[in-house]
Amino acid sequence: MSGSQGARYAAAVDLGGTKILTVLLDGADRVVAEDLRETEAHLGPDAVLGRIYGSIRACLAAAGVAAADLDGIGVAVPGPVDFDRGVLTNPPNLPGLVN
Repeated sequence: MSGSQGARYAAAVDLGGTKILTVLLDGADRVVAEDLRETEAHLGPDAVLGRIYGSIRACLAAAGVAAADLDGIGVAVPGPVDFDRGVLTNPPNLPGLVN
């Protein structure tokens, strides 16, 4: 599938202690691409964020969608969130991602 002018997409990321699952959805909420990879939390927060970024980029590439056509990204995280600060406070499965 290739992105077309006016087409809009959203990425949904499920961040887990061992796996990152990303799906790319089109405007009709159909899954048009997905990527599954190891979290590798032991490498630290920057590495995990890089893996999330890579997962989203892989979905965009697989679907032939330009990053400019991505309207938003939703991320599910495995632990309590301090919404005022926008951080995970103490995720039990991702000890390196505290605060």
